Amino acid sequence: MKRYIKLIAVLIFILILAGTLQAQEKKTADAGKYRVDVYSGSAMGGPYGWGENGYSYDYGGEVTRCGWGLYCKGFANLDSIFGGGDSTYEYWYAGCGIWSNNIERITVPLEYEDDITVRKYYRYTPCEIVVNGLRVSSRFPKNGDMLAPDSILGTADQMITVHSRTSMGIDLYLKTLSWSARGHSQYVIHDITFVNTGNVDADDHIELPVSTLDSVMFSRDVFFANDGEPWMSAYGEHTADTLRIPTYNYHCWNTQPEDNWGDPDPTIFNLRQPHFTGEAVLHVDSDWHNGTSVSNDPAQPQMTCPSNSDWRVSPWVGSYPIREEGRKRFYRTLYGFTDELTAVGVDHNWSSPYLTTDQYPNTHHTVRMEDWGNPQYHTDLPSSFYNPGWGQHDGAYSCGPWMNVEVGESLRIVLAPATGGMSRKMSYLVGRAWNTGEADTIWGGAPFKLPPQMINHPSLCPTDNDKAKDSYVEAGRDSLFKNVYNAQANFNSGYNIPTPPPSPNLEVTSNPDEITVEWDDRSEVLHTCHGYKLYRARGATQYEITSQGTERGDWELLFQCGGTDPGGIDYSSNIIYEYHDSTAVRGFAYYYSVTAFDNIGGGESLILQNMTFGNLGAARLTRAPGTALSRIRVVPNPWNINAKALQFSGEGKENKIMFYNLPGVCTIKIFNESLDLMTTIHHTDGSGDEPWTDIAGQNFMATSSQQYPASGLYIAHIETPSGESVDKIFYIVR
Repeated sequence: MKRYIKLIAVLIFILILAGTLQAQEKKTADAGKYRVDVYSGSAMGGPYGWGENGYSYDYGGEVTRCGWGLYCKGFANLDSIFGGGDSTYEYWYAGCGIWSNNIERITVPLEYEDDITVRKYYRYTPCEIVVNGLRVSSRFPKNGDMLAPDSILGTADQMITVHSRTSMGIDLYLKTLSWSARGHSQYVIHDITFVNTGNVDADDHIELPVSTLDSVMFSRDVFFANDGEPWMSAYGEHTADTLRIPTYNYHCWNTQPEDNWGDPDPTIFNLRQPHFTGEAVLHVDSDWHNGTSVSNDPAQPQMTCPSNSDWRVSPWVGSYPIREEGRKRFYRTLYGFTDELTAVGVDHNWSSPYLTTDQYPNTHHTVRMEDWGNPQYHTDLPSSFYNPGWGQHDGAYSCGPWMNVEVGESLRIVLAPATGGMSRKMSYLVGRAWNTGEADTIWGGAPFKLPPQMINHPSLCPTDNDKAKDSYVEAGRDSLFKNVYNAQANFNSGYNIPTPPPSPNLEVTSNPDEITVEWDDRSEVLHTCHGYKLYRARGATQYEITSQGTERGDWELLFQCGGTDPGGIDYSSNIIYEYHDSTAVRGFAYYYSVTAFDNIGGGESLILQNMTFGNLGAARLTRAPGTALSRIRVVPNPWNINAKALQFSGEGKENKIMFYNLPGVCTIKIFNESLDLMTTIHHTDGSGDEPWTDIAGQNFMATSSQQYPASGLYIAHIETPSGESVDKIFYIVR
């Protein structure tokens, strides 16, 4: 019975949380390779509950979740303002947490118009991609989308805006900016303005017209969602540092004795976690002000430290005031560490060392985790922020405190989440070379570039093979820092970096002897454009090597027109708008992307990189139409889930079933052995083959209700417009 009671309680909590989630609107900044979800309650990469996305990278998975908070001291009459009694709180918290948020009382989204609470502005209309007559690119515009280049800050490709109100009487105006230009596609920028309005809810009535806030602080919790326990570090705590990255992470060690830095896959040995992910601070106003420009404060953030992701600052949905873990976090944020916490009577369990020299006065920073000691085993870490099986590491930092914040005053903070690391292809090359003991041979004899842990503890990487792998992974730290430097330069320029032309509209057509790729001239109409580059990938849109050893998803430059002859690539000095790919091999799926470039920025082509991953529609060489219904074949037959090597595994489509030798036009109805209709396929392209897909052409072997068929006998009834028909029996084994 107790087990059922617990289950009911969990279900009730999920329903309550889901009710809160339903009110959220979300837009995704996806111009570059590092993408972020922005919610109407002003969550910047921070989801409202489990299962929502935060930041993601082109490795395919979520890598970061973030929450933010505002603190102040001496907040009076909160209960009466929210309809209760009359109470004065010692401190107050408002913001958006990593795990949950109360949008009715803590951060209230404000509408622009027509129930829109989050807007997304585009510099250019997203290009259209059509494959074999079917549009595979996303619909534009969606609700809240606007083509409005004049409304976007600087040269950003996209901008998302949110206006929300907090229970502290401080409004938040958020602008999230993203770029596609080379060197600027692996970060986003959050440009945030806080305004003390004295209004604590969604209506126009000012509840706190003369509210002066004391000891206001802005905090940020960055939870890195990589597999395993991420290792936290920081940069910018010292006065000589040239950037401020208060928290960044990389994959750390599990409890295995071998060197598993970079997280080698035990089956195919690619490095699953070769990237570094972090968040930089580009600007913090030195004080709140009344619209007068103020200088940047280099001493902010005033506190940085790793923490336990279970020490949630935000209250759970509907709970007031802040819960005990958040109370400890608040005091640690405001007063610093250990000794100060003891002085204010907070029972803490925090044993991390903190800096005492070479930092700005009145700031508090922990020593970087890699400098604590042997980092290989989690038993060496303070129990206060590591809870096996649940709490994981996150990064915490805060800015402030600012005293006597008056109504009408504002503060600007600019953040830049970023990532860096080796490419997907390189992660396979290095990981597999390490597995065979040959990583040092591809490193090429240069001095190893080891991370601090390996330098301090050489036993963690005893061989040159280990040192080479770890040096490759460590290079990701430089990549992260380079991207943050680029973000800082972008901000300093007033967001006016050079940008590339948009990609053209694209149409791909499968033919019996070639695949035709055509594009239009909109890149030249909308921007300076010197030429086009055509890329092709076989089998997948992202590089991988399967467990059977099949390589797929390797994007190659197939053709270029305009610009400088790239050498070894099919090239035309004149700009043209089509290419006939006669090198495609029958039986494989091919993906195409056309990007436009110009010659600004020292003659370097700036390419819209994310379009390399945008074409989800596959093209294949078709066959000539069949001459007799009796010659129609179903391949493979039987389809067996345990016989992937005999299927279309070379293109990553193991679920694919093909019909060959079809007439040019026919209808295929697929029935199960009970004669229930599974789906209907309309074959109209004049070729002799057709895959079993859903209506959108995206999912193989899908029924009309988007389900995979079960094991059994199936009948394909094939009928021509003239009424001729044939039945073909095939089998599926799961």
